[in-house]
Amino acid sequence: MKAYITAFLTANGNYDPDGVAWFHATHGNLGSAALSSASLDAAELALMTQTEKDSNNPLGFPLEWLMVPPALKATAMQINRNDTGTNNWYQRFGANNERIFVNELLTDTNDWYAGCFPSYAPVLEVGFLDGIETPQIFLANQPTVGVTFSNDQIQYKVKSVFGGKPVDFRPIFKAVVA
Repeated sequence: MKAYITAFLTANGNYDPDGVAWFHATHGNLGSAALSSASLDAAELALMTQTEKDSNNPLGFPLEWLMVPPALKATAMQINRNDTGTNNWYQRFGANNERIFVNELLTDTNDWYAGCFPSYAPVLEVGFLDGIETPQIFLANQPTVGVTFSNDQIQYKVKSVFGGKPVDFRPIFKAVVA
């Protein structure tokens, strides 16, 4: 599931309603600055000034989480822990960094993502076949007879069927850092 959702972020496919890439300057959710207090300020401004689809009313999305590759973990933690200077992000991601998500599947060591919680606006919609959200585990053979018993082998089949798609570009921000 984590790989599936991360692929949406890194692939940056087209957003169906307008045919433009999900993260794009036209959408106002793409930056290029390295992770810093100032770049987080810019990301939050971009989120807060996103407008409703059919009007120019600002949505005011707060920046509530940060996702970084392992290479940016120390930088993200330092920004969240630094209470000096011009840094206004002191403990904004939680006193124990609980809203900083380090995603080892992010392969670009400089890019980072930020956004608001789905309670404000969903970014992705994920659905599960027949509403079954937990993996189903099947035992392949009877464990008390045949080769399963004599060879001390048990075979399992694990099945989880799900799909998803981006539903909105407004509540999420990406920085592609050169």
